[in-house]
Amino acid sequence: MRWTVFAVALGAAATSVAWARSGFASGLTAPVGPTGCEGGNKSDDEAPRLWTATVSLALAGADVRFDDDNYDLQQYAATAALGRRFADRTTVRFAAGSVVVGGLSGEGREYLVKPGPLLSASVAYRFLGPPENLPFITLSLSFGASFARTAEHGVLGGEEQSLTATDGRFGLLFGKTFGNAFSPYVGARVFGGPIFWRRMGEDRIGSDREHYALAAGMSFSTRRGFGLLIDLAFLGEASLTLAISYSF
Repeated sequence: MRWTVFAVALGAAATSVAWARSGFASGLTAPVGPTGCEGGNKSDDEAPRLWTATVSLALAGADVRFDDDNYDLQQYAATAALGRRFADRTTVRFAAGSVVVGGLSGEGREYLVKPGPLLSASVAYRFLGPPENLPFITLSLSFGASFARTAEHGVLGGEEQSLTATDGRFGLLFGKTFGNAFSPYVGARVFGGPIFWRRMGEDRIGSDREHYALAAGMSFSTRRGFGLLIDLAFLGEASLTLAISYSF
């Protein structure tokens, strides 16, 4: 599926132990870590950290189809997010950022994907896990959209065309937190959403050819509230996400 590594959600590792990733179509929303572990390795008498600020960087790639034509889409993106934890098990996050650069190729043509804004919102709920010291299971639901433009390579003065992608996804994570600081996990995600592209004056609607992803990742947190998330989707949708966060 697409290569879009552009969500190093700074608030990721803290809002869901870590969140990161944004992209086109299926890469618009950040992967959710073990909700309820965010806030760093704090002492028992310290007030819980309910807010998490995040900065993300991500790379993703995908195979997309417009009508009967196959295209390859890659892009990089950067995102900032703010998340809030509720009742120890639920987190809500809103993110905004930009597609930094990307490429779209198919039908013997290549296009540059130019910068454009992106927005996303997500909610996650954790079953088990801290403070019970059991493995955690996290369910997440998210939605995102990006708004970019394309220009064909090698065409001087060519008109830029709009490229708008939407993405809704459901995720499931399973992992374990060790020492209230290190949380490795594996996950599965299903997603979908149309991609709207105007090419040569013609409106085209496409989508990802694959609508799932299997991933693995890990998050680290410190007593001072800082966190780091690494998330790699290796089957189905392909993506790499790095996220740095601070909980307060």
